[in-house]
Amino acid sequence: MTDRPAALALEGIHKTFGSFVALADVSLRVEEGAFVAFLGPSGCGKTTLLRIIAGLDRQSAGQVWQQGREVSDLPPARRDFGIVFQSYALFPNLTVERNVGFGLENGPRATRLAPAQRRQRVAELLDLVGLADQARKYPAQLSGGQQQRVGLARALASSPSLLLLDEPLSALDAKVRQRLRGEIKALQRCLGLTTIMVTHDQEEALSMADQVVVMNKGRLEQVGAPRDIYRHPANAFVAGFVGTINVLAGHRTPDGHLRPGAPNGAGGTPVTVCLRPEDIQCQPLEADAPDADALAEGHVHGILQETEFLGPVLRAHVRVPALWPAALGSGIPGPEAPGSEAPGSEAPGSEAPGPQALIADLPAAQAHAFQPGRPVRVFLPAERLRCFPPEGGTGLGRGAGS
Repeated sequence: MTDRPAALALEGIHKTFGSFVALADVSLRVEEGAFVAFLGPSGCGKTTLLRIIAGLDRQSAGQVWQQGREVSDLPPARRDFGIVFQSYALFPNLTVERNVGFGLENGPRATRLAPAQRRQRVAELLDLVGLADQARKYPAQLSGGQQQRVGLARALASSPSLLLLDEPLSALDAKVRQRLRGEIKALQRCLGLTTIMVTHDQEEALSMADQVVVMNKGRLEQVGAPRDIYRHPANAFVAGFVGTINVLAGHRTPDGHLRPGAPNGAGGTPVTVCLRPEDIQCQPLEADAPDADALAEGHVHGILQETEFLGPVLRAHVRVPALWPAALGSGIPGPEAPGSEAPGSEAPGSEAPGPQALIADLPAAQAHAFQPGRPVRVFLPAERLRCFPPEGGTGLGRGAGS
């Protein structure tokens, strides 16, 4: 008995443009009904991968499978998908209802529905996306959010088994983006439609997708649920790209201990230690407060340099002295979690780093207690620290992206 075929399977996808490697050895399995986001910086290869799935670009090597059927060499018209573009791509000379029904009248499935059935299908879709009263209008008479909903209805018209979203919200303002995020996700859940979305917006990916595929330079750095991607990044790139992060440079000595700064002639492996701003706790201190507890494990004293009011949170920029070995303590989790020395010890053969700036996200209601220039006590919970090899380690694939 064989396993049920995936809604979409990519096997060893490789894409080059001349000597430039855009995608290298990309393999991925997408289950039926999943909402998957391809997330990465500009030039990482995410749009190229989406175009290969759609048949708009041809892979240099590898296979594309859809519901157990290989579609690697099929043109777009013979693949079962609907697509929504960033630029809407609506016909300006056609009404909303004719834009939605265009594929039913002119596409490969045009002969399958009688005119009355096509009109009924268009009416159902416009009602589904909340545009039933806009059917006779032209695209120029609609807002950006309404135009994108027309594009979504058009993509769904042929009842595809796969929906592709190419940065569908990036041209919209923040409020409209936020509203449409919820609408698209609710619609996807209602239909149970396998969906792949390309985005460079991490908030968009984390809030909408069931599974996030983080890409960089043509390779898959990490694939997982949004919470796992955010809380358990696979490497320094993912930690730094997804959300805001504090990055502390250090090295692991030959005997396995964690030290601040770069190795200095005595061997050792460079490491990167990361900590989310919301995991840092700050307590205001009086200017003449004693600093005897600064060496307590997990604690350090600093000076509040500046704050940013971000609505529900206050982002504090704190200047602190070198954080190791006392402040970080032991028990740092990560792919290659090192140990640590006892508080107050110093390592031979390492450069002591100078002061560092940390970012801490605090409740906005405490803003009155945190004024620039004020001394603060900072707590760095060891269980929230993540330790990685320096950025540039291997991910789930290899290559350079476009």
